[in-house]
Amino acid sequence: MDLAAARSLNGTWLFKYDPEGRGDQMEYYRLDCARSTWQSVNVPAFWDDPSYDGIGWYACTFRVSPEEAQANLALVFEAVDDNAVIYLNSKKIYEHNGANLEFSIEIKPYVLLDRDNVLVVRIEDTGGTGGINGNVWLKPFQERQELYQTEYFQQSALPVPSWLDEAIIYEIFPGSFRQPAI
Repeated sequence: MDLAAARSLNGTWLFKYDPEGRGDQMEYYRLDCARSTWQSVNVPAFWDDPSYDGIGWYACTFRVSPEEAQANLALVFEAVDDNAVIYLNSKKIYEHNGANLEFSIEIKPYVLLDRDNVLVVRIEDTGGTGGINGNVWLKPFQERQELYQTEYFQQSALPVPSWLDEAIIYEIFPGSFRQPAI
């Protein structure tokens, strides 16, 4: 198995606006929550109503392959807007505060191997459009540091030209030379 290979969870998810903030009390995060009134949306994307600030709930299902089950597993969110609470199979597994910051969550202890896993994400938007606006990945890994490696990790640095060994380099800060405001 290629441990570097991440599987996309992008695509069609279920979504529900929660303007009264009752989703926690109504347990929208539960495996057995009835989601027949939820609408289908694409992830990644902002939600459809740009004037809505508040809470939105997302849900999707995925299965773990036998090969993936052999490794440690993480969910990687490239970006959410703004704050997120992540539930997997009815368990709250992570809270994230801040907009458009990548984060990852180790999920192997929470994964069901013999059936669908239900991933529910509660987004609290604090201004502007909200949503899961970055890619979502299921990523197998061996060491935690692998989750922070970008596509540039395996690339070699550019060679340093030989003249640079003896060079004198000057730097100017143009902002230091501006006229002060009067």
